[in-house]
Amino acid sequence: MPADYWIFVPLAILFQVVLSIGSIVYLHIKKQTAQRGDAAAARLVVLPVFVPVLYICLICQAIHLVLTGYTFPNIPSWKQRARWEEVGVSMSDTWKYFTTMLSVTIEYNLMATLYIQKDLSSKSIFRSAGYVISYAVLTASVSAYCYNAGLSFFAFAVADGTFLGFECICYTFLLFKSVYFSRSTFLYFSIYSLLWRLLIVPSSMGTRNGMPEFYYLWVAFRALGFSPCLYITLIKETQYWTGYGRESLWLINREYGMPESVISNDLSKLLTENSLIDWTLLSFGEVLDVGGHSKVYKGRLRDRRRVAIKLFTPPEMDSASLRRFIEESGIAARLKHPHIVNFLGMSVR
Repeated sequence: MPADYWIFVPLAILFQVVLSIGSIVYLHIKKQTAQRGDAAAARLVVLPVFVPVLYICLICQAIHLVLTGYTFPNIPSWKQRARWEEVGVSMSDTWKYFTTMLSVTIEYNLMATLYIQKDLSSKSIFRSAGYVISYAVLTASVSAYCYNAGLSFFAFAVADGTFLGFECICYTFLLFKSVYFSRSTFLYFSIYSLLWRLLIVPSSMGTRNGMPEFYYLWVAFRALGFSPCLYITLIKETQYWTGYGRESLWLINREYGMPESVISNDLSKLLTENSLIDWTLLSFGEVLDVGGHSKVYKGRLRDRRRVAIKLFTPPEMDSASLRRFIEESGIAARLKHPHIVNFLGMSVR
């Protein structure tokens, strides 16, 4: 790969890091503004449980940048073999390659775990992140072995292609679910993720056949598209779990005539202070009790756990009703007693 082209690779990754830092700073500014009562800013703040995703991705990007750019403007020795060039490798190069593969795999697959979340507890989030890290270790280990063993271009490509093929299948399924089902929050991210993986083929063939321009265009597309897709998806995921996206707000305003500021501020406060459960995971059974502002149903969570579901049904949905709901939920979350049903979480739709 010509050295005069190589300078664009670390520069593209550097710009990716800048975009990620900008997203975190922008999020912090909007959070500060939302806390002062700005309803528009409140809709651009992601749930607190999603914020670590941004920082983990930023750390992975920083590692990638350091390992790619420490010989700037020249190509690092480990990267030559990584692009299937016929060069010798050292153990130091192998470790650098392994670390890069590990960080990149975590970075580009961490977001997909949010799709399989059944609730937004920290335990559930960390468990899903653990799955991604385990997969990343496996991928990086196999790829680093092929890298160090001096396998041929074909054998190396088959090994890496197996994992990429698996990821393509997963993101194709994610895209299908985003298009044909209600969970459309991952539409942009799944299209982006599928595209850059498919473009690896012409990128690699171009490098092998003396046309490195394909590789540099691929690097630019992957690096510059990630941060915008990540932040947009987190915003849409927040709206999905809180149930007050643009369509939800419009429906509530049309049905109840409530000010948008009440919905955005009060409802967001309620949802960010309690465990959230996807409405579609609840199965309703017979009615156990009926009160003036709610009904209690026998039900199941994820078709397994027996739960009591209290459905809030006030005569009039207004600011006072929402505040009453906030207060009751806060009290229920704090109550701990052997003869009182435990508060598992809440759902808004």
